[in-house]
Amino acid sequence: MNLIDWFRGLFNKDGTLSLDCYIGSVAGSVFYKELALQSSINLIANSIARSEFLTYEKGKEVRKNNHYLLNVEANQNTPASIFWRDVVSNIIYKGKCLVVMQGDMLYIADDFNRKELAFVENIYTDVVIKNYKLKDTFTESKVLYFEWNNPELKKIIDVLNPRTTCTWPWWWMSK
Repeated sequence: MNLIDWFRGLFNKDGTLSLDCYIGSVAGSVFYKELALQSSINLIANSIARSEFLTYEKGKEVRKNNHYLLNVEANQNTPASIFWRDVVSNIIYKGKCLVVMQGDMLYIADDFNRKELAFVENIYTDVVIKNYKLKDTFTESKVLYFEWNNPELKKIIDVLNPRTTCTWPWWWMSK
């Protein structure tokens, strides 16, 4: 088997290019990587959601608004379990997540700009939540900002070489 035979093996008998095996293996590897990533996100988020966040005022445990937001329902549309899943998902996929409080409810920002400062609080501007751009400017003490310590995680997962569905050498199978 030489290079010419290998090259001829790329084509079907009618002269069309046969890349089904490559496309299938790429689609399969993308599917399995995404499945593994989503499973990991759900596992982490479920662990966080099953935890109980304790809130304190003046050194004493209290069960007020913040306790309810973190443990039961972050806002009128989002229960705590989905809220934490979205937080973890943003951290994994984007490497960061910004949570802002609007009207005594917590919301996850889809997009934002962060200005890091040395001697004063960082500033967050251009905050977008569900396609709605907020006009407010937020300081570090008014938000929850999460950042993954390894933003290259997605790149590492993408370069993994999963098993393919093709039998090697695949062109022998077409004859």
